[in-house]
Amino acid sequence: MLFSAGTAMATLTDDEQAELNALKAKVQELEQVKEQLEKLVKLASNLELSDPTMIAIVNPHSQFHAYTYDGDQDSTILGGEKTHKITQIDGRSSAIVGGMNNSISRKYSFIGGGNKNLIRDGDEPYIGTTDIFEYDDMGNLLFDEYDPLRPRYQSIYTQNVGSTIVGGYNNIIKTGGGGFIGGGAGNVVTGAYSAVLGGVGNRTSGSYAVAMGESTFADSSAATAMGIRTRAAAHASTAIGKQTLAGGLYTLAAGFDTSAWGEASMTTGLHARTLGDYSMAMGNWATTFGHNSMAIGEASASVGRASIARGMESLAYGTASTASGVETIAGGDVSTALGHSTEALGDTSTAFGAHSLAIGSGSIAGGGDWCSYTYACTTGDNA
Repeated sequence: MLFSAGTAMATLTDDEQAELNALKAKVQELEQVKEQLEKLVKLASNLELSDPTMIAIVNPHSQFHAYTYDGDQDSTILGGEKTHKITQIDGRSSAIVGGMNNSISRKYSFIGGGNKNLIRDGDEPYIGTTDIFEYDDMGNLLFDEYDPLRPRYQSIYTQNVGSTIVGGYNNIIKTGGGGFIGGGAGNVVTGAYSAVLGGVGNRTSGSYAVAMGESTFADSSAATAMGIRTRAAAHASTAIGKQTLAGGLYTLAAGFDTSAWGEASMTTGLHARTLGDYSMAMGNWATTFGHNSMAIGEASASVGRASIARGMESLAYGTASTASGVETIAGGDVSTALGHSTEALGDTSTAFGAHSLAIGSGSIAGGGDWCSYTYACTTGDNA
């Protein structure tokens, strides 16, 4: 900068003048952003404006700084691609923050960024009532005056609003009713108040369902599917692990390639199966077929109603029969086989001890090696 003699005026070089002009332009841009921020703060603090408008804040240096907005309600688009869209009155009080190709057509919803994420009406929009618990002013749960063990609740009206997609790619909430997707790609929520926590290709189609992982499906109300290629297909069922299937009401399938089909049944382990109601299979290749039956241990099987197979390669296939040990078989109704390589094959028969065998109704075999007589009781070695 040069100063002429006898004057206080400053003379700028061409480069300095250009720099000064650039600074002035920058200040002007910042003033515009400041005005937009002030409008946004005013809108957030008073949603009852007489003429509510949509506020958009964009990056002035981005080549994409336009947006599409079809309505006249108080929604917000904070930057991102010009392909963002908030649709008419159905999208009121919604927001899109960054990303590209995102769209909202349900009010009180939010998309945090990403690409091709969509919140829209479902094929059958959820509108109904929901029961919620009642609390006093201190936050204590209230109970029914006629039944002190039953919490009090009230029914409230609900509609398909208030969904959230945090980010990711090509995620869709079709119901718009309290749906949530935490990220990932190709996830779809169609059940009201359901959530996909993340991952790829996960689905929820029941109300209050939860899915996460890869290719998991929560297909019924209050169902939970977590892991890889798991499916919870019945009310309040849970599938956890890899290739697990919970197909009955209130069932749990956990592990690898396990399935629970009976009502209120449970499977854990590897290739475990339950087909009867109120049954349990725990261990590799454990299988139950009868109601109220239990199979615990590797390759154990419980076939009869209320039967129990416990131990490696044990088999209980009579009603109320029990096989416990290693390679034990309880084959008659109300029969019991305990020990190693023992067999009880008659109704109400009992075999206990290694290599014991009881054949015939009411027979008892006990001791080492084997002993058996129909309608007889024998004990000792080689009786």
